[in-house]
Amino acid sequence: MPDTFILRPMTTADGEAVRHLMEDDPETSGMQITTRFRVDPVTAWKTLKPNMVGAVATEGETVLGAATVAFEDVKYNGRVLPSAFLENLKVQQAARGKGVGSALAQWRVDQARSRFAEDGVIVTHTSTDNIASQNTMKKWANQFFSPLTLAIRPILRRKPPDPTGLSVHAAEERDYEEIAARSNRFYEDFQLYSVMSPDWLQSYIDPAPHVYGYFVVRDASGAQVAGAMTSLRAALMYDEIRRMPRVLKLVNDRLLNIVPSDGMLRSMEVNFLWYERLDAGRYLWNTLRWMFRDQVGTVTANFDARSRLHDAFQVNPWHMPKISVVVALHGPEMMDTSKPVCGTLRG
Repeated sequence: MPDTFILRPMTTADGEAVRHLMEDDPETSGMQITTRFRVDPVTAWKTLKPNMVGAVATEGETVLGAATVAFEDVKYNGRVLPSAFLENLKVQQAARGKGVGSALAQWRVDQARSRFAEDGVIVTHTSTDNIASQNTMKKWANQFFSPLTLAIRPILRRKPPDPTGLSVHAAEERDYEEIAARSNRFYEDFQLYSVMSPDWLQSYIDPAPHVYGYFVVRDASGAQVAGAMTSLRAALMYDEIRRMPRVLKLVNDRLLNIVPSDGMLRSMEVNFLWYERLDAGRYLWNTLRWMFRDQVGTVTANFDARSRLHDAFQVNPWHMPKISVVVALHGPEMMDTSKPVCGTLRG
């Protein structure tokens, strides 16, 4: 393979080439997880993150690698700053070790710097055991900490009991202003929270109602007392798990019931959950796990266990699987890590 390649903007015309790049993992002897796409990855990523841009590394007509970065305004040390979230970097197996991955990683940082120089936040997440990724992040990040938990919970087959006077409703456009105000108040002291507005909600939900939704809990008077955004990733992609270790398979089949028999992990995310009554927050979380039972097998939540969200999600020490998440970032000054951190929408 020649040692030369070029970087260029990713377009929808790259969709199928990027699909092959993302799905063609080399065979291994251990457990293997491969993301399979129901639509091409470029369309899927743009659906999940309307403010996403991407690049591909090409050699002739061959796509050797791809990467994306998404832009959002977030809370940071009491201010609202522009941010760049780095994600979805993949390099063809045969092209690794030739500088493709480094070039794509630097392209993402350069995109951020070109938009907001030093007066913004570059951020990404990885699991605490992904040392290789963390070492790569050290090239641009100046702060690492592990406040977030990604909890993966099974769907519920029985409808949760309705607390007296509470009911769950799909939000309508006329609800967005109140939703934004209540969500912003709940997350006022959180770091890296995407400040909501009616336009922000519309930018995600209106173009993709088959993926994004919003649900509220109302009390007997009709007032909103809890709310959350849902992201039906299973409409766009799912994870195929192959060769699960025997012990893990036994535990899954008898206890966890997370991975179905066909090895296809179909999931939905619950994001930006807020509540004014704890029972309403718990009721909404459990009701969503029941409502989507025919579309997904798991429901995930990415949250800071130091915050009030821990009380709503009720993720106990024995609940598995849970993934501890490292946040890597570079901001105009060091971020105050004593405040809770908001999980982000995944692209």
